[in-house]
Amino acid sequence: MEKFIFAFIIGGLICVIGQLI
Repeated sequence: MEKFIFAFIIGGLICVIGQLI
């Protein structure tokens, strides 16, 4: 379960970084 939440947070950060670039 923790891995799923961690992956979800990482995915969100990637989306934000992608928008900034």
